Amino acid sequence: MNKSNYFSLNHQVAVYVPSTQGLDGKITAKEHDVRRDAVASELSTMFGGATAQKAQGFYKANNGKLVIETVYIIEAFTSDKNLEANSEELLQTAQAMCQRWEQESLLVEIDGNAYFIEQ
Repeated sequence: MNKSNYFSLNHQVAVYVPSTQGLDGKITAKEHDVRRDAVASELSTMFGGATAQKAQGFYKANNGKLVIETVYIIEAFTSDKNLEANSEELLQTAQAMCQRWEQESLLVEIDGNAYFIEQ
């Protein structure tokens, strides 16, 4: 096996895309898919590709209410150079989404570390 034909992407980033508008206003499945595609496109532009997984999310809101929702986890793998070049843009983009979707916070994961992005 010739290793010169391979390269390593040693970092992983993920954005958790909510299916709510505001604290618990449900959006349509179509709108959730639009959000998924927009985030996947952003990550693909920054890091070269992305993968989406559907999951059930649970979130304890600031008012103490348990919010249960479907989420998309959009993941991308990247190199040291790309992570350094795009991490600030990733966090700024996540903050803009958090505001647009009226979320208390939005979860971004970088190398297994969770960052709660707030408005």
